[in-house]
Amino acid sequence: MSEDVYQGWAASLLREDLQLVSASKDPGKTVFRYTVKPGHCNRLGNLHGGCTSTIFDLATTTSLAPIAKPGYWAYAGVSRTLNVTYLRPIPEGETVLVESEVVHAGRRLCSLMGVMKRERDGAVMATCEHGKVSIDPEVPKL
Repeated sequence: MSEDVYQGWAASLLREDLQLVSASKDPGKTVFRYTVKPGHCNRLGNLHGGCTSTIFDLATTTSLAPIAKPGYWAYAGVSRTLNVTYLRPIPEGETVLVESEVVHAGRRLCSLMGVMKRERDGAVMATCEHGKVSIDPEVPKL
């Protein structure tokens, strides 16, 4: 995502803060590394819940990329639901791994899941379920 392409919500988070560790197919999976910055924290010095949700929204959506093709999740869809469960606070400076996976991807609907783990010991910090609907246009038949 170059700056001239998208400047909206969370563009800098995606461009500068989330580091892709791996991506694989069957099912689509991605792993990102993220270190909590002061500007992403609440007044208690922990990752803000809204920022956690945004990270999950971005990261889980990327798990569709390895399985996408014209007419099938190529536009990554739009969110229908995003259910986040916060298990532990994530303090400023902590590094986490955000693991995302396609649970199911049909023609119009998909179900994704995400797990945010503390990198140093693998402790689960937060989880999410993310439902999306496809917005791909019909692919013309030749």
